[in-house]
Amino acid sequence: MKNIVLPLICIAFAGCKNASVKPLETDLIRSLSNPAATASARQLYHNLQVWQKDYTMVGHQDDLAYGVEWKYEYNRSDIKDLIGDYPAVLGWDIGGLELNSDKNLDQVPFDSMRVYMQRGHEWGSINTVSWHLRNPVTGGNSWDTSRAVKNILPGGDKHALYIEWLSVVADFLGSVKDEKGEMIPILFRPYHELTGHWFWWCKPFADQNDFVQLWKMTYDYLIKERKLNHLIFVYNTAEFDSKEAFLLYYPGDEYVDMISFDAYQHGVEKQVQFLSYMKEKISLMNEIGAEKNMPTAVAETGLEAIPDTTWWTGTVQAFLKDNPTSYILFWRNHGWKESLQSMHYYMPYKGQVSADNFVKFMQDEKMLSAKDVKRLANKSNIP
Repeated sequence: MKNIVLPLICIAFAGCKNASVKPLETDLIRSLSNPAATASARQLYHNLQVWQKDYTMVGHQDDLAYGVEWKYEYNRSDIKDLIGDYPAVLGWDIGGLELNSDKNLDQVPFDSMRVYMQRGHEWGSINTVSWHLRNPVTGGNSWDTSRAVKNILPGGDKHALYIEWLSVVADFLGSVKDEKGEMIPILFRPYHELTGHWFWWCKPFADQNDFVQLWKMTYDYLIKERKLNHLIFVYNTAEFDSKEAFLLYYPGDEYVDMISFDAYQHGVEKQVQFLSYMKEKISLMNEIGAEKNMPTAVAETGLEAIPDTTWWTGTVQAFLKDNPTSYILFWRNHGWKESLQSMHYYMPYKGQVSADNFVKFMQDEKMLSAKDVKRLANKSNIP
């Protein structure tokens, strides 16, 4: 299956932070890998490619479910508390769904998650989903690195079990619909951080051919068999030192729509190294994206507890300045201050030391929140 490449008719967007998109007269727009993709998925994919030249959507994991000092409050968001709007991208994880649990591994009820995804879509946010699935061989969690990939391939002793898991996942993803009953586009990011060494599907625990076969099997089941034509497949790595390393387990353009990586700053003293690392890695990823006509993203990042009062403008804005990417998502906020061991946050909240700097960061016309995305989307049509 080949991608149809269309010339981009120049489109100018106005009314979003008083900025307009520059014409991309010579750019080519890539089609989704799935030729039967829904109109809304095709439109979103088009937008991701066009907007990346001038904007970065700012995202947050589990943003609507809980935050610092609160949990499951109607329409609450630590980000909205600061800037008056929701994140442009909402991150969710469906780990636990394969066991028919009513809650994910972070205790978010799946029924609530569906509502959050629907509500976010109405506001303008884009939903992205990862999957911390259990080890199908041992029953352990995702961090149980006992080898399992070969076992779930056709002919493996756990293949039937994996297909059962995929069926449950398909049921849930297919149930995320808008008020018209149409499936809401989802950026699906399975087997994330595959170049790491902490999940059972990571490179040290899966042969290259087996991983590629696993990806293709998963894609074919969800897209071709279950007809989940609203999914946009996102390939995601952890660390990498070259384009070749990034693509070592890449399943092919016919099975991927978007590329991304995850990286965190581990400690305030690592600021210089992290800034340099992010500039280098986003640049490398964007080279691959340009070669493949694919949008790119920093799918997970952050500095825990954000003790650096200027981190947002001094670090994040600095590495994004010359390295545009379609979105950047920061990890989750949760916990109560009196229980310091449970505190775990990567976005500021009211009163947090980097909160004012985050507000300044979001005032940059290139950084998008949900309302900005909705305004841009309302002015966008596939040529």
